[in-house]
Amino acid sequence: MSVLLLSLALQLNSPHASSPGRESRWDALVGWYELEPGRHALVTFGASGGLRLFDFETPSFDQLLPQQGRFDWRRQHDPGPAVIEFQSDAAGKATGFTWSAGEAAKGVARRDPPFGYAQAEVRFQSGDAELCGLLMLPLDGERHPGVVIVQGSGDSDRDNVWAFSIANHLALAGSAVLLPDKRGSGQSQGDWKAVGFDALALDALAGIELLAARPEVDAARVGLVGLSQGGWVAPLAASRSSRVAFCAAVSAAAVPVREQVLHEFEQTVREQSRAPEEVDLALELMQMAFAYGESGSGWEDYLAGVEGAPSSLSGAFPTQRDDWRWSWYRRVLDFDALSAWRQLSVPCLIVYGAEDEHDNVPVAKSVARLESWIDESRRRDVTIRVYPGSGHALGDPATSWIRRDFLADLARWIAANAGAQPR
Repeated sequence: MSVLLLSLALQLNSPHASSPGRESRWDALVGWYELEPGRHALVTFGASGGLRLFDFETPSFDQLLPQQGRFDWRRQHDPGPAVIEFQSDAAGKATGFTWSAGEAAKGVARRDPPFGYAQAEVRFQSGDAELCGLLMLPLDGERHPGVVIVQGSGDSDRDNVWAFSIANHLALAGSAVLLPDKRGSGQSQGDWKAVGFDALALDALAGIELLAARPEVDAARVGLVGLSQGGWVAPLAASRSSRVAFCAAVSAAAVPVREQVLHEFEQTVREQSRAPEEVDLALELMQMAFAYGESGSGWEDYLAGVEGAPSSLSGAFPTQRDDWRWSWYRRVLDFDALSAWRQLSVPCLIVYGAEDEHDNVPVAKSVARLESWIDESRRRDVTIRVYPGSGHALGDPATSWIRRDFLADLARWIAANAGAQPR
């Protein structure tokens, strides 16, 4: 694959590559700020322009909207008005900010340049699409392992708080991380609806090439971490490049796509307390949808079934011949990630939340298939972890926020398999 790398002239002390549509004044504002002793928040580039404020402890991923010299602080968990105003030194570099949320709530945050990691918004080419992402670079001047995050299904970009939280933790733990806007999302060109997993795998490998070319990254220690559907794309990409040194998948089924989609759909219908016969009908209609998408025949019978279905199933099925899902079914339904995992000889990690069995992923069957592969191949460098009490997003049962032990385990696994030393 020919990959054109852009933004390679970025320097650590000036990590943002200016580009059309990005206002350069944001460069001086992004970075880490200490909200109170020992508690930091990150001001970062938003996927759709403007700025975001990320506070893992709250947790929140807030919008900062410029308004005549200050920013409206659109907080994720508080609808009340709040504002932020940055202070700068003589060179125009932000030294901190003041914030207020009404008369009673005010504070001052100081910029903390030695903390955390530097940021760079980068653009790079994959085929005919220019992709965009956030690069997170450790500050110590050493060469680090690199991690490309592979986004999940649908529109997903840097503003996905789940993906950002994982990328943030890995960067704080000592990896250089690329968190891209998925093709057709955020500031990345292209359209994920119009391609299959092959093209998304090439996008992931374009990210690998970008990281491997960075002076802060050890090119021999660059790997992939796929999230949800990205956990199908990651092993597929890794199977096609000797550059990938390790591969991890989080909440990605190890069964064919067809089976996973039916499993998820069945759980969704059951969760809404529908009668058993309604569940059976929903699954039958989904099978008919698959058959039409793959063959192009049977439209009349399918449409009649959908139109005669209970109103509770309204909107669950495409009803137009030009719906993008028909071509997507043809591209991906028969894909089985296990076939890609079998081709890998690099260290692999596959992670699940046990409760995802009742939501997105057939966890038990996925684990059984993976364990059978491990036994047959006598692989000692493949690890499977299932976290009890957690679902698809690996939430902590006590807090409903992403499990800290999962984040620590992932960083440690990368440390053990890519040579990093977690802090």
